[in-house]
Amino acid sequence: MVPFSFCFKTNLGIASLKISFVVLTVCSLFINGEVIASDINGAKTVSIQSGFIPTAIHIPSLDISTSVLPSGISNEGEFEVPSTGDTTVWFTNSFKPGANGNAVIAGHVDDFTGPAIFFTLKHASIGDLVIVEGEKNESFTFQVVSIESYPRRSAPIQQIFGYSSKPKLNLITCHGAYNRNKRTHEERLVIYTELVE
Repeated sequence: MVPFSFCFKTNLGIASLKISFVVLTVCSLFINGEVIASDINGAKTVSIQSGFIPTAIHIPSLDISTSVLPSGISNEGEFEVPSTGDTTVWFTNSFKPGANGNAVIAGHVDDFTGPAIFFTLKHASIGDLVIVEGEKNESFTFQVVSIESYPRRSAPIQQIFGYSSKPKLNLITCHGAYNRNKRTHEERLVIYTELVE
């Protein structure tokens, strides 16, 4: 087994979500070994260590089912958010779903036309299941373990985006009162989930 490191240091922001923070440094060490897990029905196996690029997300209890697109960082140092209200994005500077670490998927709570894909995310409950799929029919099921709301300028970035010894998936959307001057909501809702073993 050969160890390798993943490390990035960048000034990150989230455009429409406007999660503000200064500098995030995430450094972690992985062991290159294959760990096998099955989906909730035991039908598929994938490597937990490597994870996969997500292409779809389903939250049955909230009737959410939509595509997931990759999202990088713009030239302005901000995460690019979904261009429409009916899709979500996976931040490519976070971890892949299924890998040890925090994968992050974000979606709008509303847009100019009304409620968006994550409008009902505020109704999530502990124990709800979140199913993420990949382009090769991979599937992981995560379970909601914590629900938190943070002021938009003081979200715990390391906790949301950083390394974890377990595969985790965090869902983010806007929350709270809408600030018309700032053109954003005052809070960020974070749904913390962990891989179902």
